Amino acid sequence: MRLQRRDRAYRAIRVEAQRWELRVGGAPHSSHDGFRHAERAAAAIDRRSRKRRALVRHTLILAAASLVLTPVMLFREVANPDYAPAREFADHLETAYLAINAGEAEIADFSLSSDGIQGGLFEVDRGGVVADYSVLIGEHEGDCYVLRWRQGRVPFVARLLPRHPCAPGDPALSFDPAGFEALGNNTNVDGPLDWGRVLPQEVQTATWVIPAVIALLYIVLQQIISLSLVLIRGVPARRVDVERIDESAQDQAPH
Repeated sequence: MRLQRRDRAYRAIRVEAQRWELRVGGAPHSSHDGFRHAERAAAAIDRRSRKRRALVRHTLILAAASLVLTPVMLFREVANPDYAPAREFADHLETAYLAINAGEAEIADFSLSSDGIQGGLFEVDRGGVVADYSVLIGEHEGDCYVLRWRQGRVPFVARLLPRHPCAPGDPALSFDPAGFEALGNNTNVDGPLDWGRVLPQEVQTATWVIPAVIALLYIVLQQIISLSLVLIRGVPARRVDVERIDESAQDQAPH
């Protein structure tokens, strides 16, 4: 069912030869010299009334859109389904690293077929300084994770660029950050590894949030513009039907 707004009735009643009383909705409103003046007054009343209604309407819509925007922003983040499996794979690499460091396993014991990871021990010459580096590497959901360390030094964790082969050796042994898609931020030799940005984000923005925010911001902007126009220009004038009643003529009619 559609609700329709009923406009107030305007009546101009001649009470004297040149005096007209304007009534709005049955109640006396003002007195005027001539019917045209009463018509203009009715049009002004109608315009002010429509302006107030427009201001209330735009304000309510603006407030409603702003209220809806608040919970949308509060609940915009959801758990990233890619994080937990990637975290589990990183923990698997880290467990192998801890076992090798503790002397409980050899790096050659790990293979792709049985463990999903593989490793190697490499002699690396960096500017005349030769040292042994151990590398554990494995692929998960298309991402290649690298864990590299030197005995007694802070471990290095990273995600290799997709264009490189996911295998021990070069470029996993590269010391150029440009060869990796993301780097961890480890500062402790013995503490848990900090994978940082190497793993996917733990939470992500829900797919429905961006369209919802765009729609709500569009409504908010539209209502702000509409409110400004109504405040500056008002509402357009329109013809108002004023019922003309000549009581003086009725009083002078013969009985």
